[in-house]
Parts: sequence; C-alpha cells; structure tokens
Amino acid sequence: ETLQPYQPLGLIQVSKLNGSQIQLAWTGTATKNYKVLGTTDLFATPYDWQTVAEDIKGLDGTVTAKLDISGAAQYAFLRVTPVP
Repeated sequence: ETLQPYQPLGLIQVSKLNGSQIQLAWTGTATKNYKVLGTTDLFATPYDWQTVAEDIKGLDGTVTAKLDISGAAQYAFLRVTPVP
C-alpha cells in the first residue's frame, strides 16, 4: 500500500483567552479530523501521551480548539495530530 507522505501541521499557535481557557490554532484540511494529546515528558513513548481533546472537525484553513485548563491535568507538552 502506498502511504501519503507525512505533512506536518506547522506552527501551532497558543493563545490565552481568559484565566481558564486557552485556544490552539493551526492550518488544517477538511479531509482530516484532529485530536490534542498531552504529556509531562517530551520523550514519552507514543503510548504515554494522553488524549486531551478529540473529534475536532477539520476544515481547509485555520482550525481552532478551545481547552478549559482550570481543572485539567497539568501537561507540560501538547501536540495536535490528524486522525484519518
């Protein structure tokens, strides 16, 4: 099976909306959905990353995800990954 070449999302912008919310923004595509993963260890194995948000609908252009961080686990690192 021929796989599609890897296409990084590029720069993911993080903005603080208020005291308890942040917003992530990246350039996406309508053919993918996305999820946000978090970990406290940047060198963690892929199995150690926890799902923070999922089923984020993709679109051609800027995709955004608002996260409420007031009661969330304290992750040191976040990443966004496309889901087929």
